[in-house]
Amino acid sequence: MESRVGGRVVRERLDKIRESLTEYFGQQNELASGLRVKDPMEKPDVLSEYERCKRYGVLLYGGGLNDQPHIWLLEQDVVREIIILFDAMPKLTLGAK
Repeated sequence: MESRVGGRVVRERLDKIRESLTEYFGQQNELASGLRVKDPMEKPDVLSEYERCKRYGVLLYGGGLNDQPHIWLLEQDVVREIIILFDAMPKLTLGAK
């Protein structure tokens, strides 16, 4: 039963990350289009971590998640998926014009 509870907790965390990143990149697209955003959100921490690790070529960073890198890697996968999705969107939109 503990593994199911742990799996649920990890899934919920990944869903929150996915939701936060989708909202952040959506707002960035609106701002880039010249639209006003009522309350622009700050860059999510998980995105900053992803960018920092990518910039320096570091696979892990110091902290408690080093004990469970598979969870951290799942988080990084979510960030990568959302970045790929939003990077592809302008290309699809430009082709439709």
